[in-house]
Amino acid sequence: MKKSFTCCLILIACVLIISPVRGFAEDTSKEGVPKEDLATLTKFTTALQKGDKETVASLIEYPLVRETPLKDIKDKEEFLKYYEDYFDKETIPQVLKDAKSPWNNWQGTATRNGLIWIEGNFIRTLNVSTKKLEERLKTAKGNDSTTLYASAKGYDKLLVDCKTKKHKIRIQKHGEVYKYFSWNNKKSLSSKPEMELSGSLEIEGSAGNEVYTFKNKEYSYVFYAPHVCSGEEDCSPTLTVSKKEKELSVETCD
Repeated sequence: MKKSFTCCLILIACVLIISPVRGFAEDTSKEGVPKEDLATLTKFTTALQKGDKETVASLIEYPLVRETPLKDIKDKEEFLKYYEDYFDKETIPQVLKDAKSPWNNWQGTATRNGLIWIEGNFIRTLNVSTKKLEERLKTAKGNDSTTLYASAKGYDKLLVDCKTKKHKIRIQKHGEVYKYFSWNNKKSLSSKPEMELSGSLEIEGSAGNEVYTFKNKEYSYVFYAPHVCSGEEDCSPTLTVSKKEKELSVETCD
Protein backbone atom coordinates (compact mmCIF):
# COMPACT_ATOMS: atom_id res chain seq x y z
CA MET A 1 0.00 0.00 0.00
CA LYS A 2 2.83 2.39 0.95
CA LYS A 3 4.69 1.48 -2.26
CA SER A 4 1.62 2.31 -4.44
CA PHE A 5 1.09 5.58 -2.58
CA THR A 6 4.75 6.54 -3.09
CA CYS A 7 4.54 5.76 -6.82
CA CYS A 8 1.46 7.97 -7.14
CA LEU A 9 3.26 10.86 -5.46
CA ILE A 10 6.22 10.47 -7.81
CA LEU A 11 3.90 10.37 -10.84
CA ILE A 12 2.05 13.51 -9.71
CA ALA A 13 5.33 15.33 -9.07
CA CYS A 14 6.57 14.45 -12.57
CA VAL A 15 3.36 15.75 -14.14
CA LEU A 16 3.63 19.03 -12.21
CA ILE A 17 7.27 19.49 -13.23
CA ILE A 18 6.68 18.70 -16.92
CA SER A 19 3.37 20.57 -17.34
CA PRO A 20 3.79 24.35 -17.92
CA VAL A 21 1.38 26.83 -16.36
CA ARG A 22 -1.10 27.81 -19.05
CA GLY A 23 -0.15 31.07 -20.74
CA PHE A 24 3.29 31.22 -19.07
CA ALA A 25 5.36 28.31 -20.39
CA GLU A 26 8.66 27.61 -18.65
CA ASP A 27 7.81 29.98 -15.79
CA THR A 28 8.36 29.01 -12.17
CA SER A 29 8.43 32.45 -10.58
CA LYS A 30 4.76 33.08 -9.75
CA GLU A 31 4.88 31.85 -6.20
CA GLY A 32 3.70 34.63 -3.89
CA VAL A 33 2.11 36.74 -6.65
CA PRO A 34 -1.53 37.63 -5.84
CA LYS A 35 -4.06 35.90 -8.09
CA GLU A 36 -5.71 39.24 -8.88
CA ASP A 37 -2.41 40.62 -10.17
CA LEU A 38 -1.78 37.51 -12.27
CA ALA A 39 -5.28 37.76 -13.75
CA THR A 40 -4.63 41.40 -14.70
CA LEU A 41 -1.27 40.53 -16.23
CA THR A 42 -2.80 37.68 -18.25
CA LYS A 43 -5.60 39.93 -19.51
CA PHE A 44 -3.04 42.60 -20.42
CA THR A 45 -0.65 40.29 -22.30
CA THR A 46 -3.53 38.61 -24.15
CA ALA A 47 -4.85 41.99 -25.31
CA LEU A 48 -1.33 43.11 -26.25
CA GLN A 49 -0.80 40.00 -28.40
CA LYS A 50 -4.13 40.50 -30.14
CA GLY A 51 -3.54 44.20 -30.75
CA ASP A 52 -6.60 45.02 -28.63
CA LYS A 53 -5.65 48.60 -27.81
CA GLU A 54 -8.95 49.41 -26.07
CA THR A 55 -8.49 46.65 -23.51
CA VAL A 56 -4.83 47.52 -22.95
CA ALA A 57 -5.79 51.17 -22.36
CA SER A 58 -8.59 50.19 -19.97
CA LEU A 59 -6.10 48.32 -17.75
CA ILE A 60 -3.82 51.32 -17.19
CA GLU A 61 -4.10 53.31 -13.96
CA TYR A 62 -4.38 57.05 -14.64
CA PRO A 63 -2.83 59.51 -14.55
CA LEU A 64 0.07 57.62 -16.12
CA VAL A 65 3.30 59.30 -15.07
CA ARG A 66 5.74 60.27 -17.82
CA GLU A 67 9.24 61.69 -17.65
CA THR A 68 9.18 65.47 -17.37
CA PRO A 69 8.87 67.78 -19.20
CA LEU A 70 6.21 65.57 -20.84
CA LYS A 71 2.79 65.89 -19.21
CA ASP A 72 1.26 62.86 -17.52
CA ILE A 73 -1.39 60.98 -19.51
CA LYS A 74 -4.70 61.76 -17.84
CA ASP A 75 -7.10 59.10 -19.16
CA LYS A 76 -7.77 56.16 -21.50
CA GLU A 77 -8.66 58.34 -24.47
CA GLU A 78 -5.39 60.25 -24.23
CA PHE A 79 -3.40 57.02 -23.80
CA LEU A 80 -4.81 55.66 -27.05
CA LYS A 81 -3.37 58.72 -28.82
CA TYR A 82 0.07 57.84 -27.45
CA TYR A 83 -0.23 54.04 -27.67
CA GLU A 84 2.67 53.73 -30.11
CA ASP A 85 4.90 55.61 -27.68
CA TYR A 86 4.87 52.41 -25.61
CA PHE A 87 4.06 49.50 -27.85
CA ASP A 88 5.43 48.66 -31.30
CA LYS A 89 6.95 45.67 -33.09
CA GLU A 90 10.12 45.97 -30.99
CA THR A 91 8.73 46.55 -27.50
CA ILE A 92 5.73 44.17 -27.60
CA PRO A 93 7.92 41.01 -27.78
CA GLN A 94 10.09 42.41 -24.98
CA VAL A 95 7.07 42.98 -22.74
CA LEU A 96 5.56 39.56 -23.48
CA LYS A 97 8.86 37.85 -22.67
CA ASP A 98 9.24 39.89 -19.47
CA ALA A 99 5.69 38.99 -18.42
CA LYS A 100 6.52 35.28 -18.29
CA SER A 101 8.29 35.76 -14.97
CA PRO A 102 6.31 38.01 -12.60
CA TRP A 103 7.36 38.47 -8.99
CA ASN A 104 6.03 40.23 -5.93
CA ASN A 105 7.43 42.15 -2.97
CA TRP A 106 6.16 44.81 -0.56
CA GLN A 107 6.12 47.35 -3.40
CA GLY A 108 3.76 45.27 -5.53
CA THR A 109 3.91 42.91 -8.49
CA ALA A 110 6.27 43.40 -11.42
CA THR A 111 7.33 41.50 -14.51
CA ARG A 112 10.82 40.00 -14.56
CA ASN A 113 12.81 43.15 -15.34
CA GLY A 114 10.24 45.62 -14.02
CA LEU A 115 8.87 46.71 -17.40
CA ILE A 116 5.35 46.44 -15.99
CA TRP A 117 4.14 47.06 -12.42
CA ILE A 118 0.71 45.80 -11.41
CA GLU A 119 -1.59 46.59 -8.53
CA GLY A 120 -4.86 44.69 -8.37
CA ASN A 121 -6.95 45.33 -11.48
CA PHE A 122 -4.61 47.87 -13.04
CA ILE A 123 -1.18 48.40 -14.58
CA ARG A 124 0.39 50.99 -12.27
CA THR A 125 3.63 51.73 -14.15
CA LEU A 126 4.93 51.25 -17.69
CA ASN A 127 8.73 51.28 -17.93
CA VAL A 128 8.55 50.84 -21.67
CA SER A 129 9.37 53.30 -24.42
CA THR A 130 9.55 53.12 -28.19
CA LYS A 131 11.77 55.25 -30.41
CA LYS A 132 8.70 57.41 -30.99
CA LEU A 133 8.49 58.28 -27.27
CA GLU A 134 12.23 58.90 -27.08
CA GLU A 135 11.97 61.35 -29.98
CA ARG A 136 8.93 63.04 -28.40
CA LEU A 137 10.83 63.44 -25.11
CA LYS A 138 13.88 64.85 -26.91
CA THR A 139 11.68 67.43 -28.64
CA ALA A 140 9.97 68.36 -25.36
CA LYS A 141 13.34 68.88 -23.67
CA GLY A 142 14.50 71.05 -26.55
CA ASN A 143 11.36 73.20 -26.34
CA ASP A 144 11.67 73.46 -22.56
CA SER A 145 15.32 74.50 -22.83
CA THR A 146 14.37 77.54 -24.92
CA THR A 147 12.59 78.94 -21.84
CA LEU A 148 15.65 78.59 -19.57
CA TYR A 149 18.69 80.65 -18.64
CA ALA A 150 21.79 79.65 -20.62
CA SER A 151 23.42 77.50 -17.89
CA ALA A 152 20.21 75.49 -17.37
CA LYS A 153 19.81 74.59 -21.04
CA GLY A 154 20.77 71.25 -22.60
CA TYR A 155 20.00 69.01 -19.63
CA ASP A 156 19.69 65.23 -19.95
CA LYS A 157 16.97 64.77 -17.33
CA LEU A 158 14.61 67.12 -15.52
CA LEU A 159 14.33 65.44 -12.12
CA VAL A 160 12.52 68.08 -10.07
CA ASP A 161 10.34 70.99 -11.16
CA CYS A 162 8.34 72.55 -8.32
CA LYS A 163 7.62 75.67 -6.27
CA THR A 164 8.04 76.62 -2.63
CA LYS A 165 6.29 79.70 -1.24
CA LYS A 166 9.00 81.98 -2.59
CA HIS A 167 11.02 80.04 -5.16
CA LYS A 168 10.87 77.98 -8.32
CA ILE A 169 13.11 74.94 -7.94
CA ARG A 170 14.57 72.75 -10.66
CA ILE A 171 16.98 69.86 -10.27
CA GLN A 172 18.48 68.65 -13.53
CA LYS A 173 20.99 66.04 -14.58
CA HIS A 174 23.67 67.28 -16.96
CA GLY A 175 25.77 64.28 -17.95
CA GLU A 176 26.78 62.80 -14.58
CA VAL A 177 26.32 66.08 -12.70
CA TYR A 178 23.23 66.97 -10.63
CA LYS A 179 22.44 70.68 -10.72
CA TYR A 180 20.16 72.75 -8.52
CA PHE A 181 18.59 75.97 -9.78
CA SER A 182 16.33 78.38 -7.91
CA TRP A 183 14.52 81.51 -9.06
CA ASN A 184 12.28 83.93 -7.23
CA ASN A 185 8.67 83.02 -8.06
CA LYS A 186 8.20 86.43 -9.68
CA LYS A 187 11.14 85.90 -12.03
CA SER A 188 11.20 84.16 -15.40
CA LEU A 189 13.17 80.94 -15.85
CA SER A 190 15.04 82.69 -18.64
CA SER A 191 16.53 85.11 -16.10
CA LYS A 192 19.70 84.35 -14.15
CA PRO A 193 18.95 81.96 -11.25
CA GLU A 194 19.36 83.27 -7.72
CA MET A 195 21.29 80.12 -7.01
CA GLU A 196 23.00 77.45 -9.12
CA LEU A 197 24.74 74.55 -7.36
CA SER A 198 26.15 71.12 -8.17
CA GLY A 199 25.53 68.19 -5.85
CA SER A 200 24.78 64.52 -5.40
CA LEU A 201 21.93 62.00 -5.31
CA GLU A 202 21.43 59.26 -2.74
CA ILE A 203 18.76 56.56 -3.11
CA GLU A 204 17.23 55.35 0.16
CA GLY A 205 16.96 51.56 0.30
CA SER A 206 14.43 49.52 -1.67
CA ALA A 207 11.80 52.25 -1.37
CA GLY A 208 13.79 54.32 -3.86
CA ASN A 209 13.24 57.63 -2.06
CA GLU A 210 15.58 60.28 -3.49
CA VAL A 211 17.79 62.61 -1.45
CA TYR A 212 19.54 65.38 -3.39
CA THR A 213 22.24 67.30 -1.50
CA PHE A 214 23.77 70.60 -2.61
CA LYS A 215 26.24 72.79 -0.71
CA ASN A 216 27.11 76.46 -0.88
CA LYS A 217 29.97 77.14 1.56
CA GLU A 218 28.47 76.60 5.05
CA TYR A 219 24.92 76.23 3.73
CA SER A 220 23.35 72.98 2.58
CA TYR A 221 20.20 72.42 0.52
CA VAL A 222 18.67 68.97 0.81
CA PHE A 223 15.76 68.04 -1.44
CA TYR A 224 13.84 64.95 -0.34
CA ALA A 225 11.59 63.23 -2.92
CA PRO A 226 9.74 60.28 -1.34
CA HIS A 227 8.24 57.55 -3.51
CA VAL A 228 6.87 55.28 -0.83
CA CYS A 229 5.14 56.47 2.36
CA SER A 230 3.46 54.53 5.13
CA GLY A 231 0.08 55.20 6.72
CA GLU A 232 -0.83 58.88 6.92
CA GLU A 233 2.77 60.02 6.37
CA ASP A 234 3.06 63.12 4.18
CA CYS A 235 4.53 62.16 0.81
CA SER A 236 5.19 65.72 -0.37
CA PRO A 237 8.71 66.60 -1.57
CA THR A 238 10.57 68.92 0.82
CA LEU A 239 13.49 71.32 0.66
CA THR A 240 15.54 71.65 3.85
CA VAL A 241 18.02 74.51 4.20
CA SER A 242 20.69 74.33 6.91
CA LYS A 243 23.65 76.39 8.04
CA LYS A 244 26.37 74.11 9.29
CA GLU A 245 24.39 71.74 11.55
CA LYS A 246 21.54 74.14 12.24
CA GLU A 247 18.30 73.65 10.32
CA LEU A 248 16.99 76.98 9.05
CA SER A 249 13.86 75.97 7.13
CA VAL A 250 11.85 73.05 5.78
CA GLU A 251 9.45 73.81 2.93
CA THR A 252 7.10 71.70 0.88
CA CYS A 253 7.80 71.94 -2.83
CA ASP A 254 4.80 71.21 -5.10
